[in-house]
Amino acid sequence: MKTFNEFLERPVTFKDVQSGILYHGTHPGFLETIKKEGLVVRKARNEISSSTGVIYLTTNEQTAWEYSYTVVANRAQRAKTKLVNPVKLAIVKINVKDLDVSKLKFDTNRAKRGNEPARRSKDHFEYVGNIPANVLEIITKDFNV
Repeated sequence: MKTFNEFLERPVTFKDVQSGILYHGTHPGFLETIKKEGLVVRKARNEISSSTGVIYLTTNEQTAWEYSYTVVANRAQRAKTKLVNPVKLAIVKINVKDLDVSKLKFDTNRAKRGNEPARRSKDHFEYVGNIPANVLEIITKDFNV
């Protein structure tokens, strides 16, 4: 039987993303840049990432909305402003077939947090590289918080 670390280190395949869709939660203020440049690996950490050089993706749309909210709320807190309803959030939807699957790996940071069950990390991925704008579908919604 493989260890959980061996599971994380194995290459990701299309079967690991059974829905065929991945999501990325972001701040609506980044959308113009994303529309022009795509999702680009940054050298600095952002509000919720624990590593540099990767783009975090999830198979769970709800999780992507939660990440978007976290980014928006963190920026408001740093600016010492309150969120005013409705709050605009944004996610990016990506068909896994449009990605270079060799750059996709399981999110090892997610798996190392506390005593979360191993299954949780199967929904979270790191993409090591840029994702071009022409394969992205941007979705925005207003929410009351």
